Amino acid sequence: MKGLGTDTSAVYAVFNAMNNKADVLKLVSAFGIRDNEDLGQFMGGETLLSVSKINTTLATKGIDYQF
Repeated sequence: MKGLGTDTSAVYAVFNAMNNKADVLKLVSAFGIRDNEDLGQFMGGETLLSVSKINTTLATKGIDYQF
């Protein structure tokens, strides 16, 4: 993810594969801090991504983590 190279399908596929909050927390931890931003901030800056779509996907699975 970053700029025009963002593969939104791949990003959405990763979140579709999440089974629980622990999976999301592992992803957040693995992402860490890049360019002084955590994963939520980084995704929020990606114009091609819909954070609300990601949050809806998580909520539909009963995962209470929201970006």
